Amino acid sequence: MKEGNKLRFVVYFLLGVIFIAQGIRNLSYPEAKWSAIILIILGIAEILLTLNLFRDKNNL
Repeated sequence: MKEGNKLRFVVYFLLGVIFIAQGIRNLSYPEAKWSAIILIILGIAEILLTLNLFRDKNNL
């Protein structure tokens, strides 16, 4: 993996982690329950898509 791709991978992966962390933090507020669930789902999707995207690029 090139240096630029490593940086992009780290940024996208951390973005997913931040989404999940923000969603977990929002779970403590009853009025923000659905937004918390959406943030957690987006974070998991971001991480899975990032892992899949860079795995496919390495196989080419």
